[in-house]
Amino acid sequence: MLEILASAGIGTAAARLAPVLARPDGEELVRLTALWFDHARRWDAAATAAGLHRYSLRARVERLAAELALEMDAFADRADLWALVSLHVDRMSRHQS
Repeated sequence: MLEILASAGIGTAAARLAPVLARPDGEELVRLTALWFDHARRWDAAATAAGLHRYSLRARVERLAAELALEMDAFADRADLWALVSLHVDRMSRHQS
């Protein structure tokens, strides 16, 4: 059952992220946002891992959220962003396997 839900979610994530991924920096925005979530949304830790200043990382994550019309101050929107990014990363890792 979870595989079916994940498959449906991956298609939804791909559709929602398509305009962003068409941009030259789209994959980087998604990758950095995933890294930020992987570091429990801690700007300093994620920025260090990315080799960026925390304000540069924050600007990129906020740019992705804005492109998707998501408000970073709203929990539901952050949860949507996490789901979209996580499903995209999962999809990409499956293609590389």
